[in-house]
Amino acid sequence: MKRVKTMGKKYILYNSLAGNGKCMYDVQALADTYPDAILKKMTEIASYAEFMGSLAEDDEVILCGGDGTLNIFVNDIKDMDVKNTIYYYASGSGNDFAKDIGHNSHDTPDYQINQYIQHLPEVTINGNKELVALKLDKDVIDPEDPEMLQDLIIAAVNEGMRQIDEMVEEQMGRITGGLNI
Repeated sequence: MKRVKTMGKKYILYNSLAGNGKCMYDVQALADTYPDAILKKMTEIASYAEFMGSLAEDDEVILCGGDGTLNIFVNDIKDMDVKNTIYYYASGSGNDFAKDIGHNSHDTPDYQINQYIQHLPEVTINGNKELVALKLDKDVIDPEDPEMLQDLIIAAVNEGMRQIDEMVEEQMGRITGGLNI
């Protein structure tokens, strides 16, 4: 694995459940590649505002996990002005985000994702899978690049639909006691 050069500290934020629990092998590989990196389990970060606020401006973050991990991170930092460079190491089971931006699972985390994770559209979708609200940050509206805005909206709506399906599946599992009916 190629190393990303940095002058500040490097933090590896990881979701131990990503990739159906196999993410820990990837975390170990990253720790071997970046022996001075500080490992942080994402579920143990009580406040992303405090954590990100405690970083020096030249500190860097590698986010290790899949689409769900990325979703958690993005939602937790959505109102923050992130100054640090954020890299992504796709180690989930689907890794659609990495594929969408031209990368594959387990690619060297040498690509920044800051431009993809801030100022995102927010959608509200009800239980009938109807889009009931859409909020856009004026910073993402570029009259020269309407395709980018279209892609962002489609991604937000699809993520909302995925979350509804996930909630329904979880609720059905509780109701049926885990039986595959």
